[in-house]
Amino acid sequence: MYWNERGKGREQLSFEEAIEAEQGRIEKSDYARNHLSYVSRGFYDESLERLYRTFAPEQVYVLILEESRREPQKYMKEVYNFLEVDDAQGFDNVEKQFNRNWATVPREIFKKYPALGALEAKYFWLISKVSRRLYRKNVYKRRRMMLLLSKPFRKS
Repeated sequence: MYWNERGKGREQLSFEEAIEAEQGRIEKSDYARNHLSYVSRGFYDESLERLYRTFAPEQVYVLILEESRREPQKYMKEVYNFLEVDDAQGFDNVEKQFNRNWATVPREIFKKYPALGALEAKYFWLISKVSRRLYRKNVYKRRRMMLLLSKPFRKS
């Protein structure tokens, strides 16, 4: 989590400083709670407890990433069985990686010009803010339209 945020330019502190600052950051910001909290997000049992308040345990499949990387075919079969889908599909691609995380791939330009990483992070932050506002506006309009359409027309 730390190196992912670091790679995206969203974490400026050293790991030790980030750990020391975590509690204060969490108290001040939802963003920090979701992105810059490395210790608290590591308590998976608490996350599972929250998840089980919404979903029955038999509706949840917990997969350990490291184990699935060691035996990808075995775990892919387990996931398929859990989802009750045909487990004979897709095994030719089981060890291929299609969605490389750009933050974990060394990018030479960011090594040469570290300020670009922070600039890119600010750009993505701005885009996400704008898109969320536009999305909310459209959802609100859609809901209002659905209410209008669902009301019976009055006959004069």
